[in-house]
Amino acid sequence: MPISLCDQLEQMVRSLSTLQQSVQQSEEQLTRHHSESLRNSTETVGLDRKAIELVWQQSTDLFPHFLEILEKLESADIAPQTEQQIRPYQTEAHRRLRLIKVEAMRLRTARQPMTVRKSYEQLTNHVAALQQFAEAIAREICA
Repeated sequence: MPISLCDQLEQMVRSLSTLQQSVQQSEEQLTRHHSESLRNSTETVGLDRKAIELVWQQSTDLFPHFLEILEKLESADIAPQTEQQIRPYQTEAHRRLRLIKVEAMRLRTARQPMTVRKSYEQLTNHVAALQQFAEAIAREICA
């Protein structure tokens, strides 16, 4: 049985919440281990890389699923008024999705602690915004 568009939107919101938690945990881990990095840099880098890879994987997995949802919204039989209301959300959601992908790549390749921190900050902002847009679309479509 195919999953409804509302169910897919709700799953996406949950996935974004999971990604947001992973980003925050990874960022906290980086901060916690920053002082230890002077004493044992090899171990800390390994821990940070594992957390970064998890964030990367979750971001990468998210991309095609959200694009599929956006495409389904395009072809769905939605009332013109609702379609008009969600159009800005779709546009901004797509933009944020691309920014998450770019920022996840930047995080994955970053070597300087300041670059990593900045990438975490940007990822947090983009994921939070995308989650708000996904929730807004879900409210309009599933109401």
